[in-house]
Amino acid sequence: MEALLKVEFPEYVNIQAYADDIALSIAGPNRRTLIERAEAALVPVLSWAEGRGLSFSAQKSSAMLTKGGMVPGFTLAFGEERIATVECVRYLGILLDQKRLFSEHLGELKKSSETLFTKLRGTLGSGWGMKRENIATLYRGVFLPKIAYGARFWVHTIKTNRAIKTLGSIQRRALLGMTSAYCTTSTDALQVLAGVPPLDLEIRWLVLKAEVAMLPNHLRQQSWTDGREELLDEWQTRWTATTKGRWTFKFFPDVRNRLKLPLALGHDVTQFLSGHGNFRAKLAGFNLQPSPLCACEEGEEDANHVLFDCGLHTVHRAHLELAVHRAGHLWPCDPIALVSTARTYTALVRFAKIAAYLERP
Repeated sequence: MEALLKVEFPEYVNIQAYADDIALSIAGPNRRTLIERAEAALVPVLSWAEGRGLSFSAQKSSAMLTKGGMVPGFTLAFGEERIATVECVRYLGILLDQKRLFSEHLGELKKSSETLFTKLRGTLGSGWGMKRENIATLYRGVFLPKIAYGARFWVHTIKTNRAIKTLGSIQRRALLGMTSAYCTTSTDALQVLAGVPPLDLEIRWLVLKAEVAMLPNHLRQQSWTDGREELLDEWQTRWTATTKGRWTFKFFPDVRNRLKLPLALGHDVTQFLSGHGNFRAKLAGFNLQPSPLCACEEGEEDANHVLFDCGLHTVHRAHLELAVHRAGHLWPCDPIALVSTARTYTALVRFAKIAAYLERP
């Protein structure tokens, strides 16, 4: 490849390669000139290949306009074949489009991620028995790096609402695995429950760390801190403003505090933290229960009612109340008090394991 890269092309031609992937960039003032220059630039490429007993496939090669208002649809002579112009090309694993919006690339990430996490889970055992800490390891070590591949080239495009929503849907499967939450739980709430920032912010954070690493030593720490705080502020603003996950917000109104809490999640306690679970009021909303009323006949059965009011849970709620009193809070307490200390959270987990599956009359 080195011999080809040393060919003296005109100044309006640029050639680069990685392994056996070659890219030529040709500049021109109009369509006719551009075609002529491109076809001329391909001649030494063909000669290089022929001299080494190699051949190119025009069907596996593509041409794309990257600037200006010209419309694709023409072809370029390439030996006895022709290369077609397209609106999007793949180079080194990244889908490049004419307008540099990278919407096709995000769409491709969504498709590939639908099976990626499922396959990763299968490497550690069948079924849903994988430990949540292992799922978090897969997320950090495999899933996130794969999704963020080449992000420095397209990170500027993921600040739109559409891109944020797309990346959120890509992240959902991993979040559900880490939290064991019901699939009806909103993505906003899942991110906070898991203690994992929205995927677009995660990607921006990875890019920021890579850029900070190239700064002089005396500038790295402050740049790292400032960048992290800015992204956390943005996450906090979204979490405060959204209308989704408002029950979870009562437990975790501050995302920074949530990141400091080493909470061990489980399917039982997540129902109470998310409000989505084996509650008649929630099930009735999906037409899975005829009535939202609790069996105690004291109100609708939701997470708040079961935690604080339901007479059916008075006995085993006593341990939770005691833990809250010892933490310096009155009962009934603000939900945030239930996750403020290891003792109160342990009591909440204990309560959830019983209350979530208590036989109702």
